[in-house]
Amino acid sequence: MNPPIHRRRAVETIVVEMLLVIITLISAVALAGFVFGFMGSTVHPAEVQQIGMVISRNIGIGPLDAACSSADSGSFILVTNRGVESAVLTSLTITYSGSTSTLALGGSACEVPPNGELYVNLLSIGTAHFSSGQPLEGSLGLSNGGLVPLAGSFG
Repeated sequence: MNPPIHRRRAVETIVVEMLLVIITLISAVALAGFVFGFMGSTVHPAEVQQIGMVISRNIGIGPLDAACSSADSGSFILVTNRGVESAVLTSLTITYSGSTSTLALGGSACEVPPNGELYVNLLSIGTAHFSSGQPLEGSLGLSNGGLVPLAGSFG
């Protein structure tokens, strides 16, 4: 009567070995994914965000107009890029008082370098009237298709 007991132990041993091989393979794939980036990347090529906005009462009323620069001109949106590649700003959209205005940006002047900052100086904001403290929102379009949300208020 001993042979059936030995057969059962042999099957248990095979099952345990198969489970250990499966667990080892899953662990190896997960480790390779982490090390080689198969499971997602932690490197952000361009990570642009708004870090400041000042809209002066003296800003021009007229079609939305802006220029990119390394220095501010009184009314501006300040953005930073914490990524490892540059990003080019391609558009600016501003919404306030129920009115939305969009302006195309671009060129080397609107390039935000890695770990750098850039001012988008606002020359005129649009044709709708505004009052001090009134909120405004919008977005900056990026050459990679991303959008940087904007929020602020009139000074």
